[in-house]
Amino acid sequence: MYASPRDPVNGTLGRAVSIGTTPQIRSPAEEVADVFHRSLPGHARRRAAAAHFAAGRLRAAAASLDAELVEAEVDALLAQWEMLRDRRPILRIRLAVRARDFLLLALLAAVDETLPDRADRATEFFEASLRASPAPGTLRLYANFCRRHGRPVTARELYGRAATIGGGGKK
Repeated sequence: MYASPRDPVNGTLGRAVSIGTTPQIRSPAEEVADVFHRSLPGHARRRAAAAHFAAGRLRAAAASLDAELVEAEVDALLAQWEMLRDRRPILRIRLAVRARDFLLLALLAAVDETLPDRADRATEFFEASLRASPAPGTLRLYANFCRRHGRPVTARELYGRAATIGGGGKK
């Protein structure tokens, strides 16, 4: 299944009905599995990470995505974005793909109970994903994460941003 280049996270993830209501939240593991399922096919690192995740090897899944490499790719793509205005549609798609990688890293960190700093790592990866390509689905997943980790004010703000970008309810 291909995700839309305009909405790489496909706003169905981490569904939120509207601001002020309690969103229906799936388990973190279901969210990770859903993002892997909706990812664009053909990306070797992501395929390896999905296989590790399916086998329950969370650290190996995160290592397959290689956060430092993804960060370098995002930086290079953002630099190209400014220089190559006529190629922006292609770069937008590439940034969306890298944003998906960071989203997967965030979700993997969030469910890996063996990581001592998993909340901090997940937050870093959510922020990096949003930097690469802000998407309503990513904002909702990040908001769900914040809500689960005792940050309701941040969660409310993120749900609001998701509604603003996504035009309200689920996309």
